[in-house]
Amino acid sequence: MGRTFHLCTITGIPLKAHWSFGLTLLFVAYVVHLHNLTAAASIGFVLLVLVMFVCVILHEFGHSMAARRYSIETLDIIISPIGGLARLQDIPEEPQKELVVALAGPAVNVVIATIVGCYLHFILGSRLIPDSDSLELLGSPLNFLKFVFTINIMLFVFNLIPAFPMDGGRVLRALLSIKLERVFATRIAMWLARLITFAFISLAISSNNITLGLIGVFIYVVSGKEYAYVKTAKRASSKVSEVLRSEYTKLKTTDPYRKAIDAYHSSNEKSFLVYDESENLVGAIPEVFIKDSVKNKNGPEVISDLMSTKVAIVSPSSILRKVANMMNQEGIAICAVKDGEEIIGVLDRYAVEMFMKR
Repeated sequence: MGRTFHLCTITGIPLKAHWSFGLTLLFVAYVVHLHNLTAAASIGFVLLVLVMFVCVILHEFGHSMAARRYSIETLDIIISPIGGLARLQDIPEEPQKELVVALAGPAVNVVIATIVGCYLHFILGSRLIPDSDSLELLGSPLNFLKFVFTINIMLFVFNLIPAFPMDGGRVLRALLSIKLERVFATRIAMWLARLITFAFISLAISSNNITLGLIGVFIYVVSGKEYAYVKTAKRASSKVSEVLRSEYTKLKTTDPYRKAIDAYHSSNEKSFLVYDESENLVGAIPEVFIKDSVKNKNGPEVISDLMSTKVAIVSPSSILRKVANMMNQEGIAICAVKDGEEIIGVLDRYAVEMFMKR
């Protein structure tokens, strides 16, 4: 996300501004100068931009409060010139929960628009939409409220476009996931997002509007990343038994080190378990040790000369994501997979990487 600045904490959720948020001030100054706005209209425009970001922040808090209902906390909310982002600790995979969390943000904009709209229509007896899009109208408090109403309707509609990263993409995925597997549902949503991308780019070309083109490219890139993330997350939730190698090379402490090097070069095995003469598991040889021994002309003669005594044993029913995190945190290259009293296979980093890339 880049550098952010802490603004405040609301209901336990840090509100931060991305460093690029400062560009909003330049944008406001540019618009005021470009349209040669009067003092009243300039003040109105500045207030409108502030109110718009307040609405965006409330939109993100809608997501956060809905997620909290399901015991999912929010790391922070970050605002930038292109909008806001509530970074949740996790995205609910249950379709109904994801649907509620995704719709909670646009629902906030509906509530704001309803309150402002009712005040305009029933209290002031006015139309809801500004007579034109001229920013000079912002000098009038009545027209200011009309712009606030319009902005929230636009935020509602835009966010429900059925394409990632908009809320509509998550709504679509949640609805599809009721009947379809989540990864497949995400793939369908991704392809729909890419069709929408071409629609945005076509409109950008026909109307000579570069902003629409940039939005289209953004949708294309993010939708692909969302699919890749979900696919990877699905594989990470697999059990170790789906990834382990049941046939592996057993090295003994008294074996010549050349045996490990030869096995490394002649197979897909990158790291090895080491046993003593009594067939007890006593250590491991990570890939980095083998590479170092190859580079060093005066390398180790037998396995016991250069091995790690750090041994990890995992269950075949363990979740791959948790085991992979443990291996990374503790610097473990290979684990023994033990079922009861028997070691039934091994799991190394190379196998995990290949499985996740498939």
